[in-house]
Amino acid sequence: REAIGPANRRPYDPRRPGLVEYALERDRPLLLPRVEAWESGKDLLATAMDALGEARASAAWKTYRTASVIACPVKTPIGRALGVLVVGCLPPKRPFDSGDLRTVEVLADLSALALERAELLEAEGRRARGEARLKRASEAMSSSLELEDVYRSVVRHAAMVTGATRALLTRLNTRAGELRPVASVDLTDDMAKNGRVEYL
Repeated sequence: REAIGPANRRPYDPRRPGLVEYALERDRPLLLPRVEAWESGKDLLATAMDALGEARASAAWKTYRTASVIACPVKTPIGRALGVLVVGCLPPKRPFDSGDLRTVEVLADLSALALERAELLEAEGRRARGEARLKRASEAMSSSLELEDVYRSVVRHAAMVTGATRALLTRLNTRAGELRPVASVDLTDDMAKNGRVEYL
């Protein structure tokens, strides 16, 4: 676990594939009764050496090479890849077979449904929270007829609704043909006077 852990957090790279890349790029499950017997096993070792260094990769390979592994893409019903479910076992347990592969495929499909549902619920929650913030902002901005209060409310709620750390509201003076800063959130006086938001 200590040796392989850092490799699990590496960038996705089809040019230096690990099991995840092999499964996703093939777009079908991968059943390896014994990792070292696989024709791409040596490529896995090379990828591990790049990610972990020679000493750690060699130590991990001594155990990993005898493992039986299934790597199954986790995809939505329309084919969007969400990840890969990888399961493995070491001797003296028996190697995985086609029956185990079917079981892992079912689990991967169930995982995809659960993950997709969780994503949809999270997106719906974000949308509902955004609508509630916009409603509060609308009520706050229309609660006063004083321009200065309205200006301050606009920038405060603009920053809050979008998650911005800074905001600047300018008004256009059509007669003079210039923009005039009227309110800001977390801007220095000089920046506000000049009407500049330097981080944009």
